[in-house]
Amino acid sequence: MNQISNYGEYREIVLFSKIKLLRNVENLPFCNRMTLEQKNVLKNIITQIYSYNEYLSKYLTMIDMNTATDDEKNFAKQALSEQDEVDKLVFTSHKNDVSICVNDIEHLTIQANCLGLNLNKVYGICNNIDDIFDNSLSYAFDEKKGYLTTSPYDLGTALRACVILHLPALEQSGMMQRLSATIEKMGLRISSIFSDVDDNGAIYRISNQLTLGITEKDSILNLDSIVRQIIDSEILARNNLIQNRLQVEDSVFRSLGILKYARSMSIDEFLRLYSRVRLGIATSIIKDIDLDKFDELLNIVNDNNICNMAKDRLSLGEKDFIRAKIIRENLN
Repeated sequence: MNQISNYGEYREIVLFSKIKLLRNVENLPFCNRMTLEQKNVLKNIITQIYSYNEYLSKYLTMIDMNTATDDEKNFAKQALSEQDEVDKLVFTSHKNDVSICVNDIEHLTIQANCLGLNLNKVYGICNNIDDIFDNSLSYAFDEKKGYLTTSPYDLGTALRACVILHLPALEQSGMMQRLSATIEKMGLRISSIFSDVDDNGAIYRISNQLTLGITEKDSILNLDSIVRQIIDSEILARNNLIQNRLQVEDSVFRSLGILKYARSMSIDEFLRLYSRVRLGIATSIIKDIDLDKFDELLNIVNDNNICNMAKDRLSLGEKDFIRAKIIRENLN
């Protein structure tokens, strides 16, 4: 079983690709109805499978959220769908690009991601892990409904696939509304990954919606095909935008200057400036900042992570001050 390669295609536009497989075990109630005893039974079963499998035990580390240290919890929380970590197990790679969650929203959530566009590789990793558990467990499955899940929207393949894209040129050209309507007609969904901010940094999630009446591979093929068309449109829009190079350079370097020297910064302002600077890095206007390191700021400076690092409740002003300090330390 191969590990995920570091990169997929179109890294200058695609932040990452992600696949989730949701599974429940036959003859056990869904997680929201399980007793503590049932949750512990499931944890023990999954732990046994993990311990006896060479690949899982070699590449994934087990974190029991009931006994984990604060650092382990903060690391493992990135894989969980719910913030409540009680009675959950997380098995994760050292880069957190492959993980298995137990007793989250579903009994098992198998997920993997990689930088750039590489849905087939990511799906292959998830599918291989799924096969390991399928050989030892009886999944809750119905011939007509497919895999049974807590949410009826996941019935069927119980596969969630998404690609996170940076689309500043399409956004500036006013194409996003029309693009969104077209995508939804194709059984996909486009949304911002930041739902609680005014400026989303031109970062969009393209994800599958159909899980019934379609195979896993066809679902991934459909998403991959549409994403590639969007990428082509963004490349064309960037080429048109960059024709006015002096104006773009001015916007990029002004934004970089603020990021490097500001003493206070809201998440909205950061995302707006991040988008401009990322475009500058991707188009080689900025040559001395690594794209991967720059993208890491998205996770580091969000409000939840800042509060976790401080291990305390913070006011908006305190979070903005800490955010600006972190950005300066990473860019200077």
